Amino acid sequence: MLRNRLLLAAVFLVVSGMLLCPRLPNDAKLASNILEAALTVDRHGDTSSSRRLLEEAVLSNYTPIIEGEDVISGRLTWSLRLKPMQKRFPWKQIWIDRHTSAIVAYKDWSSRNIVKSSWKLSSSRPMADAGKDLRFRAIDKLPFRTKTAAFPTPRYLPPGYRVMSLLQEQDTQERILIVSDGLFCALICFGLPGSRTVSKATVHPGIRDFGDGLVWMGYRGSLPVAVLADLPKNEIEKLANSIPCVP
Repeated sequence: MLRNRLLLAAVFLVVSGMLLCPRLPNDAKLASNILEAALTVDRHGDTSSSRRLLEEAVLSNYTPIIEGEDVISGRLTWSLRLKPMQKRFPWKQIWIDRHTSAIVAYKDWSSRNIVKSSWKLSSSRPMADAGKDLRFRAIDKLPFRTKTAAFPTPRYLPPGYRVMSLLQEQDTQERILIVSDGLFCALICFGLPGSRTVSKATVHPGIRDFGDGLVWMGYRGSLPVAVLADLPKNEIEKLANSIPCVP
């Protein structure tokens, strides 16, 4: 008898706890809807094919998970973790205004699970500016102005990564191939940055840490190449070694 009463009391406490302190929804569809709405707002009218490609990459490579609610600069927000499909890949946490779907804060986590950058909208900044510091297009501010179609295409790309753009600097003729999973980029530099001519003495082959990730440097045939990415070492080496050799 006493056992039955204790069982009923335990059930009552569980049910009342759910009613009085309901858990935040972590429905996959709701999380996807929140992310898609944020991407639409973050688009700022950009309907280009490159923008659509990046959005598709984000939605296919990351699983949005609702972490909870938070108040950022006086705004009630959803806290969303964007979990990569691949383990040991970098990931991002974003805070989305519940009323406007604007992104008002973010944190970038490295492949080694360390916070490497963050941003938060100032409470005094106009809401129309929200998200302009983020923009999912990570290649906007690269100092390159012209495009070219002549480059050796890697035979291998990390899972989820796609070719986004090839840019050429007008003065040095340095070319950079940009591949991305929608949130993070890997840069493949053909020719050392800022150099018109490169001798083999200036290149120290190998892979090293540059703070925000790893850089692989070496030659593919006669062409000096640098690969910069926040990815596991084996992925960067596999990407670099898949670049065709140039006579």
